[in-house]
Amino acid sequence: MELYVKSTPWDNHIFQLNTGRLLIEQQLNLHDIKTIQDQSKMYDFIVIKNDNSFMTNHYYLSLLGHAYITDLQMQFTFTQKAIPSLDNTPNIIIQNGLSFQQDIMELSREVYRYSRFYNDPYIPKEQADIVYQTWCKDSFHDSQKYYIYYQKGTHILAYLLFYIREDTIITDLQATHKELQGQGIGQILLTKLLAFGYQNNITKFQMGTQASNKPMISLYEKFGYQLKETSTIYHYWPEKI
Repeated sequence: MELYVKSTPWDNHIFQLNTGRLLIEQQLNLHDIKTIQDQSKMYDFIVIKNDNSFMTNHYYLSLLGHAYITDLQMQFTFTQKAIPSLDNTPNIIIQNGLSFQQDIMELSREVYRYSRFYNDPYIPKEQADIVYQTWCKDSFHDSQKYYIYYQKGTHILAYLLFYIREDTIITDLQATHKELQGQGIGQILLTKLLAFGYQNNITKFQMGTQASNKPMISLYEKFGYQLKETSTIYHYWPEKI
């Protein structure tokens, strides 16, 4: 399979760099490393996804020079076979095309501790802080993006962002205010997500997170999600060799 570094305009905007992304779905060899180096000359920063974490690829990727692991990404899937709890908890709202919500922006700034961008010393914390904020901001007014959120009074204190791809519901982001963590709000949001799937005849679900995000993994496994695959994420800075 041909290796090809693709430009990533969204990352370009966030980091103000010429960024790229490379997906590796094969066992590498020395010729592949030369190909990657040649394609990387026009980029400042490249995200490399070693799909299924091929072990021998770690050695070859180390030959690039300044490429190192920043994340172990885990993909979970779930197929719903039973009727879920059709939860009617008050103050839980589901909406697509949601307008701009400052509370969601604040949650996205404050609660995300598990991010590969914080593991990279060449990415300033100020830039890492705005990644999830920008992610949420771009989802507002988008009819293809759905928010399930918990509202108390006039404030949104927790949310789950998802979208539908073909016959699968994919969780994008999930966050709960620090003062409410551990009180079951995440379970309520996930219950609402499964109920939405049932009501719309969708039985397949998917969620991705970092291996370090133990609370999220524990929550989704409790609902029957199972690990499908793991992938190793590298950050490669060609010009910093």
